[in-house]
Amino acid sequence: MTTISKFTSRYFKILASVVPTGVCLAFLMASCQKPAEKVETARDNVADANQNLKEAKREARAQWQEDWLKVKNDNNKEITDNERRIIDLRKDVNGVDERYRGKYNTQIDELETKNNELRDRVNNARDDGDVAWDQFKKDVKHDSGDLKERLKNITIKNS
Repeated sequence: MTTISKFTSRYFKILASVVPTGVCLAFLMASCQKPAEKVETARDNVADANQNLKEAKREARAQWQEDWLKVKNDNNKEITDNERRIIDLRKDVNGVDERYRGKYNTQIDELETKNNELRDRVNNARDDGDVAWDQFKKDVKHDSGDLKERLKNITIKNS
């Protein structure tokens, strides 16, 4: 019975509680390591994704700026042509009878305002995405063509 009494002794009770506790701690430590590694891997992936996103945005922004400069240069040429036409119309209006001059000046002032607004719209354009940019370019082209046509159709008569 001495063997049995050793298993029921205080040493056995200590061993019986320490071993399972140690095994549980080992499992906990092992299981805690893997999620920590997963978290670290996920952080690395997020950091990489953020860097890729920044680079993609930078590239898209560069492409937009190139397109914007092209639109701006084309538009500036049109606006300069419109300004020349407005100056010529103002010269022509000076030779018109006083009673008709106000009517022509009002029309010319309106077209000059539209020309300046068009220039400001293009100069202050923002990158709001591809769909908005495509619509913006269509609107500017339409408005520019309309303005050019209206300037072309003004004929100064002295009657």
